[in-house]
Amino acid sequence: MNKFSLREKHVHGTAELPVGFYRMEGITSPTVLDVHWHDEAEFLWVEEGSATFMVDGSLYDLAEGDCVYIPPGELHGGFSLNDSTCTYQAAVFDLAWLASANDEITQRILTPLHKQELILQMPLSSHNRFGRRILARLRRLYRLGRHTQDAARAWRVKAELYLILAEFISDGHFTKCVSDGSSHSRSMERFKPVLVHIENHYMKKIKVYELAAIANMSEGHFCRAFKVQMRQTPVEYLNHYRIQRAASLLQHTTASIVEIAAEAGFEHLSYFIKKFRDRYGCTPAQYRKHAR
Repeated sequence: MNKFSLREKHVHGTAELPVGFYRMEGITSPTVLDVHWHDEAEFLWVEEGSATFMVDGSLYDLAEGDCVYIPPGELHGGFSLNDSTCTYQAAVFDLAWLASANDEITQRILTPLHKQELILQMPLSSHNRFGRRILARLRRLYRLGRHTQDAARAWRVKAELYLILAEFISDGHFTKCVSDGSSHSRSMERFKPVLVHIENHYMKKIKVYELAAIANMSEGHFCRAFKVQMRQTPVEYLNHYRIQRAASLLQHTTASIVEIAAEAGFEHLSYFIKKFRDRYGCTPAQYRKHAR
């Protein structure tokens, strides 16, 4: 996963099987999943521990056995919940691949789902029968995708995705999506260009009032709305992004720590080292030593 791009550019799967399978194990950092979006849909479920996941401004506290569906194009991310560790798995898939057949079920369900005219009801919990059925199928989907190598692997994965969606259809766990102009939806749409601006200009000096202007909000309203949706202040998010970028440079370049601090947008080396230690529990030099 490319952590430094708001719109994820990573190719999920292959041309034959456009589904990506991921496992993030034992995460203890404040940010469990960096905020991003992609054109594909996604099922994400927690295997151990707990975390808070944000999908288009809605926050879901997920524990072991809980699952959330992420529609195409929606901003989403994850944050630590009560300092718990978290292990989660995800399947990222192309809905257009499933909707390639021109039949009644495609026209009635899959195409509207792709266009977000229909939404799957979330989150799901393994504490009820329906949630347990979906979780069992998601685990089977993951095993098929990661551990099956026969010639029919793509068919098996596609069939399992159809069966998962069939569970939602047969139990009526989907609703028509009505655009109500809710405040959190409007805020999230406003935040997309803000986060893109941070991605493109993190190495320069960025003022909060500039970000507020991009979102067409007053500075006070912007800071409050950003904190609610992102679980961080704008400055905390900017520093987090810069530190993530610096960590990548430490791993993959031979640039000096002073050069990396400047490249990541930090004017003062001491402040960079303090924020890096807050994030990773070690200095940049120690991080580089252990990362190689």
